[in-house]
Amino acid sequence: MEFEEEGKESIRAKRTSALLREEISRIICYELKDPRLSAQNLCTVTKVKVASDMKSANVNVSVLGKPAEQRKVLSALQHASSYIQSRLSHILRLRYTPILTFFLDHSIEKSIHISHIIDECAREIEEKQKKEETDSSQPEEGNAQGEQNE
Repeated sequence: MEFEEEGKESIRAKRTSALLREEISRIICYELKDPRLSAQNLCTVTKVKVASDMKSANVNVSVLGKPAEQRKVLSALQHASSYIQSRLSHILRLRYTPILTFFLDHSIEKSIHISHIIDECAREIEEKQKKEETDSSQPEEGNAQGEQNE
């Protein structure tokens, strides 16, 4: 069970990964009835990486929610992996249906966090610019008094 590096995947492995990602997503959304996979816990298959022998695949999923909810969803997916594999064997024409292993993917959470930080910085810059504009538009007290004395 050897996984090739990101850029060195064969065309067949890339196509199989994309097809598996699409079908696994569909099965999770429309066929699994586990209450731990409720609409509250938005679950997205972000990446599927097929081993070079095509007999196993790592499935990365992103789950929006608290860490405890994420663990519940991951547990539900691991519990349902044999059902998902069975469905895949009926849907896809592959010599081997890969054994699926599910992992949490935190990349979406990280990108949301980074986006919030960028938004916060942009607001601070905008507030600072507004403050500088209001300070520069008001006449300085020393110049105003000096002109009156003359």
